[in-house]
Amino acid sequence: MAKKGRNTVISELCWRRAGGGLKDVPKAYRVAEYVCFWALATRMLGHDPNQFEFARWWAKGFGGSVATAYRRKDEFRELFPEDKTPARLVGLMVEWEGEPGPFTEVVGVAV
Repeated sequence: MAKKGRNTVISELCWRRAGGGLKDVPKAYRVAEYVCFWALATRMLGHDPNQFEFARWWAKGFGGSVATAYRRKDEFRELFPEDKTPARLVGLMVEWEGEPGPFTEVVGVAV
């Protein structure tokens, strides 16, 4: 296991990107959930979906709405303005499946 401060999980990364305070937990949770569902959609569909395809997939299979999927995308873009979709983070999650990945080094967040 890596030293503390070197690795983090997606929920902590989102929380830090949201501001790192108690008030930031709900948004961070929603964005982390969005990234995890994007990873699941990528795996189930066999390719990286576009936002429209993801929104339809989520609404059909998980009881979310298309509108909520787009709201989550907007929150994701607030925290990760350099990314249009969570594909890069999903790639890191898949690469490090089973163990926390080095989000801090790749995304540039000091943890």
